[in-house]
Amino acid sequence: ALAALRNVEELYEVIEESKRMEQPRGSVGWVMFNAYLELRAHGNRTEALRIAEQAVQWYEEHDSGNKTARAEALYYAERWDESYALHKELAAEDPEDIDLKGVLGTLAARRGDQEEARRISRELEKIDQKYLFGGHTYNRACIHALLGERAVAVKLIQESFEQGCRFGIYIHRDTDLEALRDYPPFQELLKPKG
Repeated sequence: ALAALRNVEELYEVIEESKRMEQPRGSVGWVMFNAYLELRAHGNRTEALRIAEQAVQWYEEHDSGNKTARAEALYYAERWDESYALHKELAAEDPEDIDLKGVLGTLAARRGDQEEARRISRELEKIDQKYLFGGHTYNRACIHALLGERAVAVKLIQESFEQGCRFGIYIHRDTDLEALRDYPPFQELLKPKG
């Protein structure tokens, strides 16, 4: 709420307070991730990036063994090459993880490797197994949004819903979908129905 209201000063106070509280490992990073995502969703990229950098530092100092969270923090901080290297390691450890494949696809698009991004999208499209709930299709939507293919991205988001992907706040704040925020078909998709 503080991020949506652009009350950055109070938001930083909440983050600092979370650092002083006794919490499970990773909780402070989780608070920073949520602050980052909401600031970014509400157009405050500069402050969001500052918080992402703090998250990178926090994970390096307090939870360096959590490769997944560190990779995510690097992604949010727009440190694409470092994030790619860590995500590549994670994908080698779990080659069947469709979300890791999706992130490698979005990172390829962000790093300007359109051919690799499209290859990964095709690879995700071919996955045929139970209980994907549209996750593979949603990942493809993120890749195509970053490639500037807005109509394709919206079509894929709709398909992911038809395949069982849940509709939630994550869509409103997914940084990979930022290019769609002013796109009328995407805005229509996000409108409450019923």
